[in-house]
Amino acid sequence: MQTANKLEIAIIELITPKFLLLFLKKEYTEKPINNTPT
Repeated sequence: MQTANKLEIAIIELITPKFLLLFLKKEYTEKPINNTPT
């Protein structure tokens, strides 16, 4: 269980940032925000 959990976390940590970047890029390009990005 522990090894699978660690693997799952590792996969999430590797994949999530890429999806987040894509999502943020899409959001930013589709509807630009007036506020300065953090």
